[in-house]
Amino acid sequence: MLTGTADPVDAGEPLTKRKNIALYVLMVLPSLVLYGRSIRFPLINYDDFIYLNPDVTSGSFFHSLGFALTSRVNYYSPVTWISYILDSFLYSTSSPGTFRVTNICLHIANTVLAFNLVTRVFPNSKLLRWVPVVFAIHPVQVESVVWVSERKGLLAAFFVLLFFNEYLSWLKTGKTAGAVRMALFFLLSALSKPALLLAPFLLPVLRAEVESIPSQRSKSVRTYRTEALLMASAILLVVAHVILQEGTLATKGSLNPRIATSACSYLIYLAKVCFPADLIIPYQRYQWSFAPGVFASGIIVVITFSCFALRKKHRGVLFGWLWYLVLLFPASGITPLGETGLANRYLYLPILGVLLVIGILLESWSRETPSLWNYILAGALGLCICATTWRDVSVWHDTASLFGRTVRLDSSNALAKDILYREALRVGEPAKAEMYFNVAQTNVYRSVFGAYFIKIR
Repeated sequence: MLTGTADPVDAGEPLTKRKNIALYVLMVLPSLVLYGRSIRFPLINYDDFIYLNPDVTSGSFFHSLGFALTSRVNYYSPVTWISYILDSFLYSTSSPGTFRVTNICLHIANTVLAFNLVTRVFPNSKLLRWVPVVFAIHPVQVESVVWVSERKGLLAAFFVLLFFNEYLSWLKTGKTAGAVRMALFFLLSALSKPALLLAPFLLPVLRAEVESIPSQRSKSVRTYRTEALLMASAILLVVAHVILQEGTLATKGSLNPRIATSACSYLIYLAKVCFPADLIIPYQRYQWSFAPGVFASGIIVVITFSCFALRKKHRGVLFGWLWYLVLLFPASGITPLGETGLANRYLYLPILGVLLVIGILLESWSRETPSLWNYILAGALGLCICATTWRDVSVWHDTASLFGRTVRLDSSNALAKDILYREALRVGEPAKAEMYFNVAQTNVYRSVFGAYFIKIR
């Protein structure tokens, strides 16, 4: 139980209906303004044509459904394929804009679900009500929302957020129907994209946060059994994913370099959340050595113990940090989720944990500074975030614009140059294609899709 006023997170007042509506508007409106103009952009010649292939957009529902249930690109994700098929039937067009409309709607839905989750766990915090707003407009989210191919990440996050919200409701009722819905949401998330398979391991931490609110205590043997069952299911799904990826793990080397790479990835992603500059796609593959891995691991351990030590004074800081660590773990480099080691899209839902930690610490700091300065700083920060996101959305105007920026910021990015080469051939510009093809000495390796990419020696 929390006592006194030591915890700044519980020092506010519950949301009024008017403030609630205002926050919903502030979550929806910026997303529509920032991402809405992307509906005019063409498809990107990087996976988009793989997902929106004739088997999906053919118009034959049963043929497309059979393809969705049997196809596997990187991993088994029938829910994602079915969502593309439904788009094709609902909109009766294969225009890229229609698929992006669904992406934007999913992102807005995820933002609302994140808002409901945050306000239920921290019902009296004023500042944390704004965390989902930042979640909606952060530049890191551009890749997930604007890229048609990343529908899978949006769907996985959507069902996981439903999973967590349903869990909070189930803690109060304990009804079997609630537990069944939780299991269903988790399964749908796994069948959308196996990036959030460890979500059930956050349930005990989430329950501990809720139980610290005196009016929402709920302990029972049934609760522990249900959590254990869901965590066991998560382990089985992880094992199944690793088996399906047999052969891919070997391409990433032995376990020790992957552990070092995972630790470094956490710090790199953390830097991208706090300083979202020069976000590109794709990042080059990399593998960190032992020394940087030990250094990064040390920093992570220090942050973790610091959050543990502050858990009573700043309620929720440990929950936010563990949210980041647990949900990002499958994409940190330990197991393969795609062709690249780093990707902004992997941060889509884990970023919420980092924003919670920052919000909790800022709430404590803001009580010691004049209110006017708080509003000025918050407004300036919001404008900077919106301006950066607006610029990054503009880069997705077409394939040449997107990967041209990547090459400008990372001149040795061979994968980006190969994408530009293939795009130049597709649009009938052989001279430009030759310019991208003749890049230093190269060797060729076969990708998971069977295409050939260029890699700098």
